[in-house]
Amino acid sequence: MTEEKASKHINPYIVSKRTPTQFNLKVRSLVDDNYVFIASGNLVNVYSLATGIQVQTLRSKRQQNGQSKGDVHRGNIVSMALVDGKLLTLCSRGILAEWSTNQGGVLIDTYEVSLSQA
Repeated sequence: MTEEKASKHINPYIVSKRTPTQFNLKVRSLVDDNYVFIASGNLVNVYSLATGIQVQTLRSKRQQNGQSKGDVHRGNIVSMALVDGKLLTLCSRGILAEWSTNQGGVLIDTYEVSLSQA
């Protein structure tokens, strides 16, 4: 490619970040047919396998209904699992969230898990 053509080539994808993304390396990333799910603090970043671009962030209760506000997980995510087209995430405060991966990351339900040792 000549220098003139290279200067006219505009990248259709603009990547801009105000704060750097810090992935949680202790939680194993998960891959399904179309997406990669990566824990980052109290949220899950979803990347497309086809493009490699982040397509969604799973974090908000607003995805379940229009009235709830705030994040589902108030602590760091410590475990994730893919089960029958659903993503299960568990945070350090004992909140288990169930997300639909087939419907664009819709929050299905949340459960409180007792983490105390008997």
